[in-house]
Amino acid sequence: MTTQASQRCRLLLFVRYPQIGHTKTRLIPALGPVAAAALQRQMTVYLLAHLAPIEWDLQIYFTGGSHVEMRAWLGCQWHYQQQVSGDLGARLWAGFQQGFEGMRSHHCHWG
Repeated sequence: MTTQASQRCRLLLFVRYPQIGHTKTRLIPALGPVAAAALQRQMTVYLLAHLAPIEWDLQIYFTGGSHVEMRAWLGCQWHYQQQVSGDLGARLWAGFQQGFEGMRSHHCHWG
């Protein structure tokens, strides 16, 4: 990927801060609340480790924590934005509206 193309591409990542008892709730009966939160934590860290070298404008939309908690967990190199309230559709819609506001229409290709 060229530097010019990477400067134009933006990726929005929607995550939940791994609060025990509040994340991966469907897995809590099988794993327990501590393991479910640990799984959320590991999955997010794994994904970011694989996305970091791509040099896209990565914006993390989060719920379940604060900006301070997110930076303490994942670092200060990312742009964090609290998700709006509502169902998943409302949160995704608001994130896309905000995340791509003012960007020119274009396609990003990889692979």
